[in-house]
Amino acid sequence: MLMEDEWYGHRDWRTGEPEGDRTEWVDWDFALVSAFSTIEAYTDQNGIRQWQKEDPEERIDAIRKIDPFNAGRDRIVQSKNYKAQPGEYFIPDMKTARPNKEFWTYQDWVESQQDDAVE
Repeated sequence: MLMEDEWYGHRDWRTGEPEGDRTEWVDWDFALVSAFSTIEAYTDQNGIRQWQKEDPEERIDAIRKIDPFNAGRDRIVQSKNYKAQPGEYFIPDMKTARPNKEFWTYQDWVESQQDDAVE
């Protein structure tokens, strides 16, 4: 739930007590559904919005990225003596090179993104 309050828009402004029919849509509900529908309808499978693709001044290029899990799977599957087993599938095996053996938290990642944006 986006607002994290099932009574959002249906509370007394002074007391915060629930009031009315919580299933009745408020202006925010319509605005969010409209925004979601627009993005969904006009975004392709690569996450590029139609108005960006049709902008005569927009330059869209591809940047090569490598997914570490897919790379590991490909190394196994493309090896010389590889033979698939019936029902075989792959799962990630996560490891960290940090001395304390701790993985990045979501907060660590967000802070690194902010640091990169500042630079």
